[in-house]
Amino acid sequence: MRSTSALVTPCATTADTPAPARSRWADLSPARRFDAAGLAITGWLADRAGTVPWRMTAGAYGDAVARPRSRVSLAGPLPETPWDPDLSPTMAGAGVAVYEEELRAQLLEAMAAAHPEPPGVVRTTILPSPG
Repeated sequence: MRSTSALVTPCATTADTPAPARSRWADLSPARRFDAAGLAITGWLADRAGTVPWRMTAGAYGDAVARPRSRVSLAGPLPETPWDPDLSPTMAGAGVAVYEEELRAQLLEAMAAAHPEPPGVVRTTILPSPG
């Protein structure tokens, strides 16, 4: 059976999926949300649902923050990030949140590179009809 990756938002279904099913059918990657709640959700899912934080690193956060744009300030203390001990202090130092909507192009590129189309699959683009 072919394994696929999926960006998932945290929900009871994700957390309740049995570990053997997760390992056979899909790699679950929680949504990328660089704020206190996102770190807490990522940690919770890693502990309880066996997800592996993907692109939730100090390096990925630093790359995002390096792109100038208006951002929301982080509020409150940040939880520890055992999957990358440098992430929480890096975020505290920068003091701004980064949300997955800002990272969607990079996330989609990384997913496409990790899981290329199988032979025989043709990717199509639907264009609007003229006028």
